[in-house]
Amino acid sequence: MTPAASALPLTETLIHLRRGHHQKVVIIIDQFEQWLHAHRAEPDAELVIALRQCDGGRVQAIVMVRDDFAMAASRFMRALDTRVLEGHNFATIDLFDVDHAAKVLTKFGQAFGKLPANAGNLSPDEQRFVVNVADGMAQYSNAH
Repeated sequence: MTPAASALPLTETLIHLRRGHHQKVVIIIDQFEQWLHAHRAEPDAELVIALRQCDGGRVQAIVMVRDDFAMAASRFMRALDTRVLEGHNFATIDLFDVDHAAKVLTKFGQAFGKLPANAGNLSPDEQRFVVNVADGMAQYSNAH
């Protein structure tokens, strides 16, 4: 992101990214139920307006919500004027165990060129980082 873009409000930043000549941007929002609880998917909320800029090409968002917030998530998607289509823009998943989470995190790192393509070539620091993140996520999800 350019220095000028970093000073923009959220909606304008996403417009800039969508219209610009940048690499694809994926926004990942975990524990979105906290925002839903506080905002109730208000159609004029800044985040709703901003995420309407996601075009599936240059700008995408992955929003993770606990299953007990399914109705609130559905209202949020309606506020975005986006139909929920299982297999297209909606999926349910079970929580990952730590080993599987580490594999998924490694694949993400490889896909974005931040980790070696061959998982066997991860440095000890990279291996430790992936395992610590996966373990930290498991501990946090078990606490909630």
